Amino acid sequence: KTFLNEELCRIVPECSPPAYTPALITLNAETLRQFYTEDGLYVYRINNLSIQDNQRSPCQGYWYPFRFIRKWKGNDNEGCPDGDTDLPDDIKLPIVDIIKSTWNAREDKDTALVLDALYHQPICTDDAGLAVGARFTVDNSCWIHSHPREWN
Repeated sequence: KTFLNEELCRIVPECSPPAYTPALITLNAETLRQFYTEDGLYVYRINNLSIQDNQRSPCQGYWYPFRFIRKWKGNDNEGCPDGDTDLPDDIKLPIVDIIKSTWNAREDKDTALVLDALYHQPICTDDAGLAVGARFTVDNSCWIHSHPREWN
């Protein structure tokens, strides 16, 4: 409002910025396509990112989630096609437990292909980085430790 328009200026809802509420969206082929059909937006999924030399082992707790990808959903009823990565039990079992507990907390188990496990404390010791990029069979599904931005 200024002295020039104070007689005519009225506050109306159309002048307010839009208000958004948070919502969970399952990103799958249908919802990705809907971005285009509804608004003409192109949305891409990033995959096959290489694990970097400085990638943290999923043994180490950290302030961002560790990402695991289920690449063979529907075809992995007997675990990983190439078998699990050969790891000592003191590395493998705590990671499998974290995957299992994080997965069991999900409501969309039938459709989700990405699992972000967040824990702040180390769960095992893996100074050599043996678990980086490793494959794990959990409840007959194959999960691969992946780049943190895989399938973003």
